[in-house]
Amino acid sequence: AVQLRWEHIDFDKQFIRVINTGPTYIKNRQERTIPFRKPLIPILQMWHLKQDAPTKGLVFPKPISHPTQLAMDTGYLSKTFKKFVREAELPDTITLHGLRHSCATDLLRKGMPIHLVSKFLGHRQITTTQIYEHLNEMDLKNSINYIE
Repeated sequence: AVQLRWEHIDFDKQFIRVINTGPTYIKNRQERTIPFRKPLIPILQMWHLKQDAPTKGLVFPKPISHPTQLAMDTGYLSKTFKKFVREAELPDTITLHGLRHSCATDLLRKGMPIHLVSKFLGHRQITTTQIYEHLNEMDLKNSINYIE
């Protein structure tokens, strides 16, 4: 999100192009295209209009960087996220990266094959994606439905 640019968003096809992210030992650092969910479209379009509908530039520049755009760093984003977690009186253990794990687990619970979850997350190997897999006894119980 901190390096996301308007030229990487395709509203018509509902895809975001993600390039050069994360450490190379986890992610393949290759460009990938991921779909975004329909509820995000009006929110993103509103944000686009609020910024005067640019065709280029950062989607989420650092707030203090106007008129020149400075990219947020992950530390700034994490601190801001933590502020909202505390204001919402949620457990302090909630992190942005934890949301990534939750997303992976939810996709797996909904039946998305692990190789697609791996591609979605930009992982080089499925074994990395398996670290994100936080399934429990109920998930195992529900999996018996595939056999029966």
